[in-house]
Amino acid sequence: MLMMNSSNEQICCRFRLQQQVISRKLSIWEDLLCNIMRIQNPISNMHIYIYLSIYIYIYIYIYIYIYTYIHTYIHTYIHTYIHTYIHTYIHTYIHTYIHTYIHTYIHTYIHPSIHPSIHPSIHPSIHPSIYIYIYIYIVY
Repeated sequence: MLMMNSSNEQICCRFRLQQQVISRKLSIWEDLLCNIMRIQNPISNMHIYIYLSIYIYIYIYIYIYIYTYIHTYIHTYIHTYIHTYIHTYIHTYIHTYIHTYIHTYIHTYIHPSIHPSIHPSIHPSIHPSIYIYIYIYIVY
């Protein structure tokens, strides 16, 4: 029973300490707000306008900086990396692999004037380009 009381007292003590810390922080903010919002005369309230202008300036500066950062860095990243990736890798892939595949496969295996013995089922009277069109139509 004594152990239970001592642990409860420790919890209560911690809770009181936390309340004191929170109330101290709140009192600091209350003092600050009271000092800012205290109305005496316009000349003594000049520091409020100065603080507000500084805060607004900092806010605008941060906003412009973040917007410029987003606009320049990310847009440049999208423009350079992704566009370059699409332009170089995929276009090169399409140009080299598929064009080479079409060039070698169709002209070697389907075109009857090159190797008619490979595909004897291809009728020689049909123009060879029809097979290229049929293949491209089927693949794409």
